[in-house]
Amino acid sequence: MTTTPDQNAAITPPPPPPPPPGPDLGRRTILQGAAWTIPAIAATTIAPVAAAASAAPVLTFNQTSYTGVACGTITGAYITVTVGGAPANGVTVTTTLSGGYTFSGGSQYNSQASVNGRVNLPAISFPPQGGSGTLTATANTSVVSASANAPTVNNSTVREPSGAKTTYDFPAGTTSPTGGTFLTPDGDLYLYSTHIASGVVDAYSHAETNVGWWVTYIRADGTGAGRYPDGTSDAVTLTPGTKVVGLSTYLTPQGELVQYINSIASNVASAGAVGQSNVGFWTSWVLANGSATVREPSGAKTTYDFPAGTTSPTGGTFLTPDGDLYLYSTHIASGVVDAYSHAETNVGWWVTYIRADGTGAGRYPDGTSDAVTLTPGTKVVGLSTYLTPQGELVQYINSIASNVASAGAVGQSNAGFWTSWVSKPTC
Repeated sequence: MTTTPDQNAAITPPPPPPPPPGPDLGRRTILQGAAWTIPAIAATTIAPVAAAASAAPVLTFNQTSYTGVACGTITGAYITVTVGGAPANGVTVTTTLSGGYTFSGGSQYNSQASVNGRVNLPAISFPPQGGSGTLTATANTSVVSASANAPTVNNSTVREPSGAKTTYDFPAGTTSPTGGTFLTPDGDLYLYSTHIASGVVDAYSHAETNVGWWVTYIRADGTGAGRYPDGTSDAVTLTPGTKVVGLSTYLTPQGELVQYINSIASNVASAGAVGQSNVGFWTSWVLANGSATVREPSGAKTTYDFPAGTTSPTGGTFLTPDGDLYLYSTHIASGVVDAYSHAETNVGWWVTYIRADGTGAGRYPDGTSDAVTLTPGTKVVGLSTYLTPQGELVQYINSIASNVASAGAVGQSNAGFWTSWVSKPTC
């Protein structure tokens, strides 16, 4: 509301000014004058605080999300820096990429804002597996983020005995611990694309045509299960650190060997087991002193003496510290570093092995073999299946996939192989 003065009202003259101070100005007057100067001092200290608050830079990406394709690049991304709503130059901004996204020099880029307050980012390369990532920009205490996305690329394959292939998409770092299965870095275990369990650290599988799949797994806390083709399971609760050593077979750190849910041996240093539906298990184990045992599906046991330090890499087999591989007591090969076995009643044993120099073989029940000469460091990943350090996946003597990071294979006579692998991401 506005007030209008009354023009006819009497005007009261202002009071006269106070007299100037005399020479006997007292201490009280001096203190009063000093007191009036205090707010002025406070004002000068408050002003910089307000200026500092208004000087905090504000960062803004030119887009909230950037999209592309695996192995592709995008250009034109930039950040605008403002202070108090106006473009600010000279502010140093650090931009970091995650999810496998990179600049040409790595995952981080530092630059100062130009006169128009802009930081132009270099080209951003999308990862070979695709997926999501984050761009994060920081300047002083200011932080802002934007997303980056590319369609994921199927990196996992299962090949059936018929040769038919199905591909799946799993996170980078997924492995195929055994034929037909995939284990993600977070511990999710899948059979093909069917989720089996979470928190898994070790697994084993077995397949039979017209019957289905058995999957045995264990978690870090010692809980696990043997899953049957009909989807039912025998759950176990064992010691943390327990390992799966074969079909429905586990070995605890204390040396207890458990099959299904039953303890079958103690003080065991190494063990392996293979099985067949409607038949049972061929289970082998070794004590620390080298005393070894094979237990047949019937329950009958046979014991052998091997050097201390001998292991049982897979059911029915023993590998001495010198590299001599035995099937029961039959010498199979020397210089061996890795092996895998498979058994079928009324048929016999298949044994696959590799030496440190990359030579090896897949041995058949009749004693004949398919010899291979591969790269030193090659591993046996299943029945007659090998993975070289260069990522070549070989079955029998044939290469079936390249650029492979992890693989597994199981098989059956007169049927063939169920082979699974995870490809290395590459552009």
